[in-house]
Amino acid sequence: AYGASFVDWFGEEARRICGDVLESPQADSMTVTGDLTVDTNTLFVDASEDAVGIGTTTPVRKFHVHESGSGANGYIHLTNDNTGATTTDGFSILNSGANGRVTLMQRENEAMIFSTNATERMRIDSSGNLGIGATPNSYSGFTTLTIGGSGASDLDFEHNGTVICSLFTETSDFNIS
Repeated sequence: AYGASFVDWFGEEARRICGDVLESPQADSMTVTGDLTVDTNTLFVDASEDAVGIGTTTPVRKFHVHESGSGANGYIHLTNDNTGATTTDGFSILNSGANGRVTLMQRENEAMIFSTNATERMRIDSSGNLGIGATPNSYSGFTTLTIGGSGASDLDFEHNGTVICSLFTETSDFNIS
């Protein structure tokens, strides 16, 4: 009985001090109406824009991560139980503060796969071999580029927007133009 009365009292005091932000005094949930700020710039939810900012109180997209300081790197780091959870595990997106370069970093000894329309289109294997429309070939001591498909394949080399050399296949024939 004492615990229940304390919860009721705490809920009433929270409403008196903070306004009506708590729907009910429950230990396992909280509802906030309006913006939410946690520890100044740690986390900010902009209710009017339906946006979340980490490191900023002015998110400009639905999810905005900002790392302040000259030369500071902005990271998004994804891990799971299989990869581990340290800084050298998983997958990272890095925006380098030194030069603004963006890096996609597969930290595991696995391939990086790019898909469109729910179909794999390109793969970089853990050795750095690149396959476009095909699994990359692996030749000992060589880095390879493998282009595949069920129809013709074409590789164009351009200079200032003009194709200067084209390698293409039609069925089993190989052509250079």
